[in-house]
Amino acid sequence: MSQGEKNHTGSFQNQIDYLVASLLDFFRDPKHEQKHLYAAKIASRQISLHVGNISNFDKRFIYFSRTLKNNFNPQSIRRFAEECFLSLASSKFLKDDLTKEDYGEKSLRKKAQQNISISLAAGQTQDAALRRAAHELVREKRKHDQANQLLHIARNHPLKDMLIACRVTEKPLAKEDIKNQFLRLKKKTGNSQSGVLYGLLEKAQAFSAPRLHRLLGDELFFLCRPIGFLDALGTTLMVEVPTNAHLHALSYRKLEIIRALKKDLAFQKIRTIRFKVMNTMI
Repeated sequence: MSQGEKNHTGSFQNQIDYLVASLLDFFRDPKHEQKHLYAAKIASRQISLHVGNISNFDKRFIYFSRTLKNNFNPQSIRRFAEECFLSLASSKFLKDDLTKEDYGEKSLRKKAQQNISISLAAGQTQDAALRRAAHELVREKRKHDQANQLLHIARNHPLKDMLIACRVTEKPLAKEDIKNQFLRLKKKTGNSQSGVLYGLLEKAQAFSAPRLHRLLGDELFFLCRPIGFLDALGTTLMVEVPTNAHLHALSYRKLEIIRALKKDLAFQKIRTIRFKVMNTMI
């Protein structure tokens, strides 16, 4: 398998994991046990962020979601997510926005060839056609490089999951655009307010569903979700669980949860966990 194929496969799996995280987060709530059709809505909304309008697949997603009726568990939820993505891939509809840079050069060459053909057909000389194609190629290459630069910034930003989901590289951003302001925040800057905001956003991003899911895995993330620190030092973590039964069972798995979370620097200082049953006061 070539490096390009590995990158494409890895990014494809990342999108599946991102959807699984959202589904696990939604169906962890006992009130949603009978809402299996919502899985299709979540899948359609999330996948459309990456590939555009997929309304033609809505009925197919609803059909897949029927397998979840009275059968919510990490395994069935992951199978559903994989079926949704594979149905798009098999129809050759899926285009992975997160690996566009792998195919950008090929796209630019194709556009250059098309421009030359159009110019020659319009009666221009070969030299004029080549100059025009070169000018367009430079302009397109500049736009392509700027888009990749923004994507690189987004991937290393504390709000990367939100920014990539919003497809920040789809079009140029105005200077005043709020996403543009987020992208340009610095951890250390002469503007103390900007640095403080960056730190707060970085801390908040640590509790995003995709990031927690990557740390805890399907099973643990379906059973519980960390929701915040109880102290300024970040040593005591509040973890939300669906029911009292979950609270009792997970009390024996505190060390497992702590070890999993400590793989992330944001959770390095955790010493203990306090559980909270969902929809109850702290």
